[in-house]
Amino acid sequence: MSIEFYPFELHTHTLHSDGRFTPEELALRAAAEGLKGFALTDHNTSTGNSYAERASAQHNLAFISGIEWTTFFGHITALGGDFGIDWRAVNPKTVCRQAACVKEAGGCVGIAHPFRIGFPICTGGSDDWGIQDYKDFTHYEIWSGPNPHKEPTNVFAEERYRELTALGNRLACVYGRDWHSAESGVCAATFLGIEGEVTAAKALEAIKKGRSYVSLGIKADISLCDGKRVYYIGESVPEGEYELSVTLTPPSEGLNALRVFGIEGITLYTQDSVTRIGIEGGRHSKKLRLGKGFLQVTVEGSIDSEGARLAVATPFYIN
Repeated sequence: MSIEFYPFELHTHTLHSDGRFTPEELALRAAAEGLKGFALTDHNTSTGNSYAERASAQHNLAFISGIEWTTFFGHITALGGDFGIDWRAVNPKTVCRQAACVKEAGGCVGIAHPFRIGFPICTGGSDDWGIQDYKDFTHYEIWSGPNPHKEPTNVFAEERYRELTALGNRLACVYGRDWHSAESGVCAATFLGIEGEVTAAKALEAIKKGRSYVSLGIKADISLCDGKRVYYIGESVPEGEYELSVTLTPPSEGLNALRVFGIEGITLYTQDSVTRIGIEGGRHSKKLRLGKGFLQVTVEGSIDSEGARLAVATPFYIN
């Protein structure tokens, strides 16, 4: 069975915290934007999850229950259940233990908008956890907010994500709109690789396996092949010779389908190099010799004639 990538929103809010939507309105908007599912991550409360789950079923959306632990040390999205962890007990001394509890319960836990200053000032929007070992974390918001291609803090988040990857951490890259209300501008989505039926359980599995890329709408098919086996983003790959295949397709429906995309090329990031490659026709194939470390693919181009990074994928991990 083949893996298909579907758009999800993994960071949202309702009237149950500081959002302006009811859970029902949020589900309706998610369906209208062509998303296949979303997570509700209200600040320090999960009271809206049951309402959002019922509303999502009416719109054939995969719903992921969640919460955003909101503290002065930073914000964390915990996805996949109501974990019964008091946000007041989450601090730099306990955060890894609490993340392990979520992981043991089958959920996902990740760092939200790691370089954003809190609003109002000093409400802990940025990452001040001081975490050294991310083994119990599953994801990292490299893009956040509306117009993510214009947000300077996302550049820092991408760079930090690659630093953490180079140190041996394996975290799915995700986007969080931090969806509070109706907004103008361009939004992205986290595309999750799922086999078969689209369900919340399979979406969580995709995050855990790193089968994800963030995108303004461009659909990306990225794989490595050694002549015997095909590997997908997020997988471990032995050192050796591979053929990298990249196919990029502007959206024909759903997220940002009415906008004009231009695909100019891809950038390959490894442990010690950055290679920019032009692309024509949305396809590229390249033979690579991969040593230990990682290989990450990003997509460069334009949206509505404005230059932009269009997509960023979770890396391959080279053993």
